[in-house]
Amino acid sequence: MIAVYQHKRRKEALCQKVVTLAFLLASWSVSSFCYALELAPLPDFSKNPQPKITLFTIAGSNTIGAKLGPALVRQYLADKGLTEIQEKELATNEKEIVGLAKQQNKSVAIVVKAHGSSSGFKAIAAGKADIAAASRSIKDKEHKLLSSKGDFKSDTAEHILAIDGLAIIVNQSNPLKQLSVEQVGRLFTGNISSWSQIGGAPLKVICFARDDASGTWDTFNGLVLKKQSLVAGTERFESNAELARKVAASSGAIGFVGLNSIGNAKPLAISAGGDNYLEPNLLNVATEDYPLGRRLYFYVSPNTPSTLAKEFVEYALSAKGQEIVNEAGFVGQNIAMLNQQLAAKFPADYIEQVKGYRRLSVNFRFQIGKAKLDNKGNRDLKRMKAFYEQQRKNGPVSFIVRGFAEEAGNAKKTELLANLRAKVVKRELIKAGLDRNSLKVIGYGALHLTQSNNDPATKVKNSRVEVWLKSSP
Repeated sequence: MIAVYQHKRRKEALCQKVVTLAFLLASWSVSSFCYALELAPLPDFSKNPQPKITLFTIAGSNTIGAKLGPALVRQYLADKGLTEIQEKELATNEKEIVGLAKQQNKSVAIVVKAHGSSSGFKAIAAGKADIAAASRSIKDKEHKLLSSKGDFKSDTAEHILAIDGLAIIVNQSNPLKQLSVEQVGRLFTGNISSWSQIGGAPLKVICFARDDASGTWDTFNGLVLKKQSLVAGTERFESNAELARKVAASSGAIGFVGLNSIGNAKPLAISAGGDNYLEPNLLNVATEDYPLGRRLYFYVSPNTPSTLAKEFVEYALSAKGQEIVNEAGFVGQNIAMLNQQLAAKFPADYIEQVKGYRRLSVNFRFQIGKAKLDNKGNRDLKRMKAFYEQQRKNGPVSFIVRGFAEEAGNAKKTELLANLRAKVVKRELIKAGLDRNSLKVIGYGALHLTQSNNDPATKVKNSRVEVWLKSSP
């Protein structure tokens, strides 16, 4: 058996990175904690006649499969003790990462197929994949398709891998710097056919989009097009990288890609309403304030999961795995403290409530129509416990758990709902191991930052619970 590499429990302080922002954030100070994740030894393949053993297959999202998935696989195999790790192209958007198990003299491989989110669920249904990678949550029809394999919406099946932002990109020669979501929709439906109609050069608008199998397309369709049809002649792509390269090479072009696939194209700041334009950068996406933000997922069968596939998913969700997420250009979920400069557009009482506190990057959300945390929230409770244990080594800590709510008929009902959400999070944090005396609950109510109270950015802001930490003197 090959020896298992045991990670030593350690603390890792990352240097403070100061970033000047136009709106919410001035700097990002990360404190991440790398704890040991014990990996099981590989099975004994020494008597297997096959020269190469495939441990499992990941299929689905190109956003995940192009860079992030292979990066996680390479480090996972290295930490399992494999050597001579190589990445091989099997076909377009299909890779095989192979390493050598020296003691067994066997080549061990993991396959990554990145043909779009829907392809991952189909592959699991057909028994051709162990993990489905998706850049959006599972659809009801996919959930039904996989019902014989268990509940794929449960927290044993659905795992939030990372947070991403959908970047709207144009050619570098385009003088525009920002667009509203409504303008982006009009460009892609053909209602705006020349850039001169919105202050740009007199060039024809050329639209590039992801294909129908893509979760990136599903996100764009739901948040921007809202089921309207693309303008005739739109070129479609299976790959984010190919789309970005085409935009970068075409004057008048516009497209959309994941945060880590912008390449040489020019990303635009986006507003869901009013003049609150936010760039698709790591900081705006981390707080989920960016209007076109989304979550990335891994799905495994809850009934008969591959042991190694399940272990790999846990590895990806660990502190070390989330650092790899950051390195790949997405937003990891290790708890971070923000130096948030609250602009004048924020209400005075909102600012006063958290004076002397620093906002954490974690946001708790709930299952639709229920007072239960969603699957990401359940995982974040564990991350909060690790963060709390680290922070209190430096002295007493104090948190504000601040809830928000959509309009519930009147201000009192809205504030009550916000307060109830915050209390649910406090209760769960206490169960996770935080001292109840360190947690103060505030039910803020509804927070309006844009001209429309019904725009996506406002709904996101008003359907979460924030956590703030008392700053050190």
